[in-house]
Formats: sequence, C-alpha cells, structure tokens
Amino acid sequence: MATNTKVIKETIKKEEETWKPQSNEIIASKHFIEKYKTQPIPAWIKKFDGPFNAYSVEEVINQFLAAPRIITWQKWAQEHLKNGLGTMVVPQLYFEDGKPILKFCLYFSSPEEALRMGRAVGKFYSPKLIKYIFTNK
Repeated sequence: MATNTKVIKETIKKEEETWKPQSNEIIASKHFIEKYKTQPIPAWIKKFDGPFNAYSVEEVINQFLAAPRIITWQKWAQEHLKNGLGTMVVPQLYFEDGKPILKFCLYFSSPEEALRMGRAVGKFYSPKLIKYIFTNK
C-alpha cells in the first residue's frame, strides 16, 4: 500500500509540474474573474462547502488553472469536506454558443448526498418527466 501511495503522489506531482491549461480555459477564467469583480457570487454558493467560501474568486480560479481538474477537485475535497466526502461548489468549464465559459458546479463526492439531492429535485418534477429525461420515452 505504501508503494502505491508513493507512486500516486509522484504521478500527481509530475502532472502538476507539467500541466498547462488550454487557451479556452484561460479565456473563460478571465471573463469569470472580471464578472465577479463587479458583483458578488450568488448567495446559494455560500450554503455549500468548497473553495469559494475559503478564497477569493481570483484565488479559486488560479488554483483551478494550476493543475488537472481531477487533482484540483481532490485537493479541494480533502481541504473542505469531511474525509473528502460531501458536496461543494467548484468552477467548471462549459461551452455556450461555441464560447468557453466558467460556471458554478455542484460537486458530489458522496453517494448518499447525490441520492438525497436527486430525491429533493425529483419532488419538483413529475414521474413522467423524469422517465422522459432519463429514457427519452
């Protein structure tokens, strides 16, 4: 087990050292930072754990661009969640009308929390609509 941990840590370190964000990530990040310089982040974000409760928007985005996404998310989960499990808000890259944008994304790392949220959302939709969404029938 110790060998696997060592190999994992070495692999992560190598990934972080060689990581270069793509240009579309940089463009979207600049727009995101500019947007939230002039307005507060939405209130619902403060209700969840995550980097937006610990750092400025600019620092969160700097961390977002510093390493591959999965490594950054794992670090945030270890830092902000109990045993790395729970729900947190993170930035995520999307494309709208062919343009890259960053949005807030609710990240679930606990199966129980995913089920709880799914059940809560399910209360707002009819069973027929849910069936259609997941089966297209």
